[in-house]
Amino acid sequence: MLKKSIVLIVLGLSFQGIAQIVCKTSFESWNDEYEYLQSSWTTDGFSAKWVNGFNQSRCFIDNAVAKTGTKSLRVKFPANTYGPTNNGAQAPLMVTPRNEYYISYSVYFDPNFDWGGSNEGGKLPGLAGGGLCSGCQTCTGSNGFTARLMWRTGGQVVLYLYHLNKVNPPCGDNIPLKDASGQNLYFQKGRWYTVTERVKVNSGSNKDGEVELWVDGVPALLKTGIAFVTNGDKVDNLYFSTFHGGGDATWAPSNDCYIWFDDIIIGQTAADVGLGNSNPEDTQAPTAPSNVTASVITDKGFTLNWAASTDNVGVTGYNIYINGTLYATSATNTATITDLASATQYTVTIRAKDAANNLSSESSPIQVTTLDNCGTPIPWTNTTVATQTGTFTAVVDITPTGSPMDGVFGFSNGNASAYSNLACIVQFATDGKIYVRNGSSYTALTSVTYIPQKTYHVRFVVNVATRQYDVYITPQGQSEIQLANKYAFRTEQAGVTQLNNRAVYTQSCKLLISNFSVGSGADTQPPTAPQNVVASQITHNSLLLQWTVSTDNVGVTGYDVYINNVLFTNSTTNTITLQNLLSATMYQIYVKAKDAAGNVSSASSNLEVQTLFQQTISLKKGWNLISTNLQLQDSTIETIFAGLDVLMVKDANGFWKKGQNTALNSLKTITPGKGYLVNMNNAGTLTITGTPYTGVVQYAPTDGWQLIGSPFQNTTPFDTYFNASNCQTIKNFDGFWQPEGTMNSIQNFEPGKGYFLKK
Repeated sequence: MLKKSIVLIVLGLSFQGIAQIVCKTSFESWNDEYEYLQSSWTTDGFSAKWVNGFNQSRCFIDNAVAKTGTKSLRVKFPANTYGPTNNGAQAPLMVTPRNEYYISYSVYFDPNFDWGGSNEGGKLPGLAGGGLCSGCQTCTGSNGFTARLMWRTGGQVVLYLYHLNKVNPPCGDNIPLKDASGQNLYFQKGRWYTVTERVKVNSGSNKDGEVELWVDGVPALLKTGIAFVTNGDKVDNLYFSTFHGGGDATWAPSNDCYIWFDDIIIGQTAADVGLGNSNPEDTQAPTAPSNVTASVITDKGFTLNWAASTDNVGVTGYNIYINGTLYATSATNTATITDLASATQYTVTIRAKDAANNLSSESSPIQVTTLDNCGTPIPWTNTTVATQTGTFTAVVDITPTGSPMDGVFGFSNGNASAYSNLACIVQFATDGKIYVRNGSSYTALTSVTYIPQKTYHVRFVVNVATRQYDVYITPQGQSEIQLANKYAFRTEQAGVTQLNNRAVYTQSCKLLISNFSVGSGADTQPPTAPQNVVASQITHNSLLLQWTVSTDNVGVTGYDVYINNVLFTNSTTNTITLQNLLSATMYQIYVKAKDAAGNVSSASSNLEVQTLFQQTISLKKGWNLISTNLQLQDSTIETIFAGLDVLMVKDANGFWKKGQNTALNSLKTITPGKGYLVNMNNAGTLTITGTPYTGVVQYAPTDGWQLIGSPFQNTTPFDTYFNASNCQTIKNFDGFWQPEGTMNSIQNFEPGKGYFLKK
């Protein structure tokens, strides 16, 4: 008998250890923008007893954001609506009644989410049972219970609990969730959270029910001593319930907004829903995309390029917004936008995202206007020029009105009415590139893509006697590029002995011709001097230099940059980043332009630029007493301590705590010359750049202890500022100093250190 009992116990333990995932979906089997209905839940393995919203065009599958995979469920919350009838969605997802269940789901609030009207709040899914006591009902013990979540003012997360002994009648109890530091937890917009809940129903009439919650795997609430029911009801559904409200319009959002849900799991054990099996949540958003530009603009769209964002883990893609609406996504820092209206201006912004679907702030907006339809092409148009029989140079500005198009400009002997009449030809081709005729074919030394409505300065150097020519092109705002070197006249013109006509022709769109001139002889005219030389993005060892493009009778080929009267580097464009400079150093900079003939312009005006100072402060694990002596462009604590494992920063009047809602931090910035206590979880080095602080020691005239810093760039004796009349003691973690003291262990203000002063 004893042996039988042991076997039964072992089998029972083994059974309890088996993972029991009841239902699970990541919405991956559906097409993008598929309307998610009651029947869709069934297809995904759930049993929805009834639905609101899932058959009213408010719930769709979406591939714009996803916690895992590429798909998620998007729920719409229409502007100026509230309650489940018109806002959000509801569906009790039924399971076999049990004493205890675990659920997990991921939730993402769109960056423009409105928490609500004058009453901010709304429902989120949770476990429930029986008659789903809710809606400000009195829970009798026989009409069920609900343990949903809510967002409240500013996105605060609470458990919204209906049970027998509510302390907030007639509606449910609001029990705040806490973060790892014990502060109230707030949802942030534009990032994913994983919510996990365990509910254990009470036994009989006992108050032994429990609700436990985790957010991103971190314990957030444990509520015990609950009486849910008296009639034996069990946990029997995941109550997928999400809407603004509340029961009146004071809860309604002012704009259409959305919540995405992903990775919904109902299970019987903690392991089923991933507790203890996940890595720490990535909560840091990528940097915003920068330098967004549009090119290859057509009547239907354009190509976007931008500087790639960075992230603490890794950027996974970009969301592209047109006129404030998500229009496309891209895995790289380029995208081609199509299917737009012609002759229309669009506002474009871009946001980067990472694997945790943290979204960056928006890039600076750009305006892009699509082209008008090309319209009527131009027939053969001929213009007489002075007869040329030797070597001559001709320049012309050509502006294509569309892309792709098909147009040519060239020289002939007499009027041209066919391509074969032209000896020298520049072609704006249907593939969007510029070519030159070489004998029997079109080609180019360098591939140049043309942009509609941009002007291209074209320079021909033609030798009629040898029937060869060179072609150079200067795209608007850029430097000259050689397209042809001793290319042969078109095959049909191999015997021509003079050229006296220029012609233009297009089969589609138009080529606008302007500023044509023809002459002979060597180029001896230098370019104009560069103007408006400015420096930006100055760091301790680099800067971005820009200037106004120079002009030339033939074409500018590049620029020479001089530092302290010595040639430092050169550039083919009117912008360059100067690197490997010395910190805290004054530089004299000027620029000269040059052309293909070696003519050099006079120098630009002299620009004086000083690189920024750099200060490094060693931080040990635990508390540190520091100060800074530089004025910073961005003095926010989040920026200054980015990448460092800092827990808390304090001064005499306030504090900043890592991970805490920003509204609760009374200290937000660092002021040079003031003292701060910094608590580090791990040692690190604080590196800051800026301009020297020129203030003096900041201290209050009142008696008592105060926290001060070192504003100086160099070691400075205490007695330069303090004596027995204005100071009793100065001390820090290194030692102390007293005026006229004989046992002082510190003597000087040192850059980077902070001090306690007693007056």
